[in-house]
Amino acid sequence: NLARLARLGVPVPPAFVLGTDWFHEFQALDGQLPPGTRDLLQVGLGHIETASGLAFGSARRPLLVSVRSGAPVSMPGMLETVLDVGLCETTLSGFLRLSGNPRLVWDSYRRLIEGYAEIVAGLDSAPFAAARQEAVANALVSSIAELDFRALRALAQRELELCNVGTEQVFPQSPVEQLARAIAAVFRSWDSPKAKFYRQAHGIDPALGTAVPVQRMVFGN
Repeated sequence: NLARLARLGVPVPPAFVLGTDWFHEFQALDGQLPPGTRDLLQVGLGHIETASGLAFGSARRPLLVSVRSGAPVSMPGMLETVLDVGLCETTLSGFLRLSGNPRLVWDSYRRLIEGYAEIVAGLDSAPFAAARQEAVANALVSSIAELDFRALRALAQRELELCNVGTEQVFPQSPVEQLARAIAAVFRSWDSPKAKFYRQAHGIDPALGTAVPVQRMVFGN
């Protein structure tokens, strides 16, 4: 559908798609990305970079992407999405330069950290929810939406610590590594309990699998 919209001239954000063939090979390899995936990612990212004028991992004009699911049959809310992939210590300043919005920068980074921790690493969401609640309480506001960039920066750093402790690894500062791990996580979400239950309830063939669209992030609808 994204390709059809693009061919019609609708200004959808540029993207590339790993088709269901890649999913089936991923399963055949016991949850490992097929050989050549990273080379293909560089080709796909190159197309988005050309279309956007941005560069994945750039310190000055960073490209950020979303990693979504694209099952042949719609399964709303059943498969996972990772947003803001490409943000790291190298690209934060470039994103600030492009956006001029420090609040957006730190809110996006903490969303990536949360998404990585819960979806990619499979950590319990409770400590991250508690950190958000603590940040809101300390700022004497009623919701995350009311936090200023300083509070969001502190929250992102706190959640980064939680992620590192929970995974016993350092959060990946390589955008390509973030992307590869996010793609694998979206593929894995096809076999999550909620996805299996949904397919059983709606008579969807479990052999279909899912594609993964990688698409430029757009902010401020």
